[in-house]
Amino acid sequence: MNHGVRIAISGLAGCGNTTACKNVAKTLKLKVVNFTLRNLAEEMGMTLDEILDKRKDDPKYDYLLDRKQISLVSSEDDTILGSRLSSWLIYADLKVWLDASLRERAARIVEREEREYYEVLVETKKRDEEDIATYKKLYGIDIMKHDEIDLTINTERFDANEVAQIIINTVRVLEARKPKHNRYTQRIMDTINKKIGRS
Repeated sequence: MNHGVRIAISGLAGCGNTTACKNVAKTLKLKVVNFTLRNLAEEMGMTLDEILDKRKDDPKYDYLLDRKQISLVSSEDDTILGSRLSSWLIYADLKVWLDASLRERAARIVEREEREYYEVLVETKKRDEEDIATYKKLYGIDIMKHDEIDLTINTERFDANEVAQIIINTVRVLEARKPKHNRYTQRIMDTINKKIGRS
């Protein structure tokens, strides 16, 4: 398989993943892979609410989502995958974790969605806990341990353009190097295939 530039950008809700992916992709002319549970629901002829409800009791939907993301990135060169688990899902030249405090992330979500701050703060904290627990349960991966991460950026200290530039500069430093092996990618695929069969 030919390997172009692949970047994985991870972080919890409100850390700036989507913006970073778009800004980096625009400068480096990369394709952003953004396949979510909403997209999976559409493919399966379901509503997002239906798939979220089923997901509570059936991990199949998480497995299907993760396998789809791996497949989309593996079939194309020059891509960015932004998701909670992206740095563990794919073989990437650069694995980035975007970090920000719970309060800051909640404030950003409030600004974006025009909602009440305390409600969003509680909801975001619960979502963090659920996401962390989900990946531990599915794959035995703790996304708060960053031994697989190449670059961590505090997005409270840097604005969106600066975050993108830090990532771009790092990619350019790494361009001459061979892609790194991700020890989790095959493990995740083996787990998915064991749980729900091969596609």
